[in-house]
Amino acid sequence: MGRWFPDEVVEDIRDRTDIVNIVSEYVVLKKQGKNYTGLCPFHVENTPSFTVNPEKQLFYCFGCGVGGNVFTFLMKIENLSFPEAVERLAERAGISLPRQEFSPAVKKKKEERERLFRINRLAAHFYQTILARHPAGKEARNYLLSRGLTEEIIEHFGLGYAPDSWDGLLSYLRQKNISQEDMVKAGLIVSSGKGYYDRFRNRIMFPIHDERGRILGFGGRVLDGSLPKYLNTPETVLFHKGKVLYGLPLAASAIRRHDQAIVVEGYMDVLAAHQYGFTNTVASLGTALTVEQGKLLRRFTSNVAIGYDADTAGAKATLRGLDVLRDLGFQVKVIALPEGMDPDDLLRQRGTEAMEHLINSALTLMEYKLEQAIAAHDTNTVTGKVEAVNSILPDLAKIENSIARQSYVQKIAERIGIPGEAVYQELRKYIRKKAKPGPWKDKKGKNRDNNNGGFLNVIPGHIRAEWTLLRLMLEDPEVRSRVREELPEEMLSDAKVRSIIRILSSLEEDYGRKVSDAAELVDLFREEEDLQKFVVQLFWNDNFTSEKSYSVEDCLYSIKLHWFESQVKEIQEKIKEAESENREEELVGLLKEIEELQKSIYHLKSSRQTRL
Repeated sequence: MGRWFPDEVVEDIRDRTDIVNIVSEYVVLKKQGKNYTGLCPFHVENTPSFTVNPEKQLFYCFGCGVGGNVFTFLMKIENLSFPEAVERLAERAGISLPRQEFSPAVKKKKEERERLFRINRLAAHFYQTILARHPAGKEARNYLLSRGLTEEIIEHFGLGYAPDSWDGLLSYLRQKNISQEDMVKAGLIVSSGKGYYDRFRNRIMFPIHDERGRILGFGGRVLDGSLPKYLNTPETVLFHKGKVLYGLPLAASAIRRHDQAIVVEGYMDVLAAHQYGFTNTVASLGTALTVEQGKLLRRFTSNVAIGYDADTAGAKATLRGLDVLRDLGFQVKVIALPEGMDPDDLLRQRGTEAMEHLINSALTLMEYKLEQAIAAHDTNTVTGKVEAVNSILPDLAKIENSIARQSYVQKIAERIGIPGEAVYQELRKYIRKKAKPGPWKDKKGKNRDNNNGGFLNVIPGHIRAEWTLLRLMLEDPEVRSRVREELPEEMLSDAKVRSIIRILSSLEEDYGRKVSDAAELVDLFREEEDLQKFVVQLFWNDNFTSEKSYSVEDCLYSIKLHWFESQVKEIQEKIKEAESENREEELVGLLKEIEELQKSIYHLKSSRQTRL
């Protein structure tokens, strides 16, 4: 739990901090018109696409889509929480922060987390002491040394040993006045009808830390062939397996330095990698990477190389991980490990140079999927060629760069043994088939979507009206009041606009808080990345609201007219169904509904004509 600060304090810090000055400490900026531009610090690029707008106090990268205000920038560049960013900027601005007051519920939750962190620290100390100095840990020490690990790396990662005892840790924690209830909450002790006993017994213990170095839980590995081979802390208040990466706090600086993270599967893979000099390595604590783990990595780099085991499960996990990372905007590659080997085996048997060679020759996502497709289908047959190409088309269609797409088309054609034009034809058919009418189609049916989420494309009138209205609401309190009175929420088509307007209205009506600029709105959605990105893009681009005649009246008219007309279409479909099934009573009701809607459309248009 981080600190909480009053809104007026955050606003004061933001107002007294110049985003250009902060960003220029990390990025070389050049004045370009009213903005400043430079190379984006969040992804690798040769042509500047990173822009800072001093008037709006926002930054935005047209390459990777990252954007926000001064707090967002500091959080991303320094891997800080929001409270930490506030404290950092307050210190720079010479602003004294108020003492923190927690509600009883928040205070109770915070105290519980602190107790569990302390219990994990005590448990780690207990396990480490047993491994390093107790006779019971001799077999575990010998095992780790036989696996080629050094004393230094064992100590560096804080490895320990859970003795083959039912109450070794339990007795130790009791001596430290830890309640059995808290031991269970930490996932270290198990409660049964007969009493309490240690969850981890006769296992090598791997402490699992968060990015700040705090122990969240443990992983335990058996010394013999018993099952399960690995046992992790269960889900607790602190530990969520899909949200952490093993070794991250020890790898973070190297990941930034190399601008690449190597992701492996297991604990031993990470230890071996760090021992052999690949200190930018972390593990996903299982098989496939999750979205949460990908977002965690995104704070440090936009480049990832996956080095999972080269078995069937590893290949499937790699594919899932690649898709997760690609969708999050990473440049992803696959380290092609020899069959039957994991990174730990490779490093111990073949050494550093072999691993370096595999990393340098790692396959891109398309190259890896191509090899998987060829391995899964007999490309010596016509059927096999067709199936192999079809399996690659979804990924090929997602490549936006025409040069990259053409290169991969040629590579696919050469590997499968067919003309490049044949692959192109299938790709065009696939894209046409997948394309569905939507808000970003132009009048000719061409797909106009891009990395900016359609903001610079041909935008339907009612969507343009909703976005413009949102901007006008932020600038003028009278508009906010009018929208609440005249525009029911269900008339809004864009779910993001609905969410933002709902929250703005709630803040003003229930708490008297009036959000009045884009930078403040960005802070409001710091926990919701999609909404935050939408806000930055919305206020960054003035193109779609540049028409001077696009007033509040225009917006309300366009939104209402679209809603009424869409309701008419829906009811017309229901009328067809009712007529075909002779549901006369229902038909009468539907005809009345459509008559009322048409009256509403008539009055709306008449009112507009009167104003004009």
